[in-house]
Amino acid sequence: MLNEQEDPAKGSYVPKWDFNAPYDASNDGPRDTSSAAITTLGLLHLAEALPGTECGQKYLCAAVNTMRALASPKYLAGLEEPHAAVLKHATGNLPDKDKIDVGLVYADYYYLQALKKCQDMEACRNYSL
Repeated sequence: MLNEQEDPAKGSYVPKWDFNAPYDASNDGPRDTSSAAITTLGLLHLAEALPGTECGQKYLCAAVNTMRALASPKYLAGLEEPHAAVLKHATGNLPDKDKIDVGLVYADYYYLQALKKCQDMEACRNYSL
């Protein structure tokens, strides 16, 4: 996800189900909002631990860009959509064909925790989400 920060054209800040999957424009999925949400919260913790540093700023930028991506209509379930989750397009276990392109409760949990963490961090509040 930090590489996405350097070259946003490579993706949407929401990783494929496997972080190690090579980028291929013809095969854009499946994406995994649960991985994105979990990683975003971790990046915010790292940014908070490294205030005023280049690394801390890079972590914060990646976290904010990922939260923006997750808040887009592509990933955030709308009120009119029949989803039981906040985030769409999570992937649980692709090799076993289990929980693919669904909402997952832990994706929602980490996304909401990341939003709360951002609200609590002055440096993060300075970004518009």
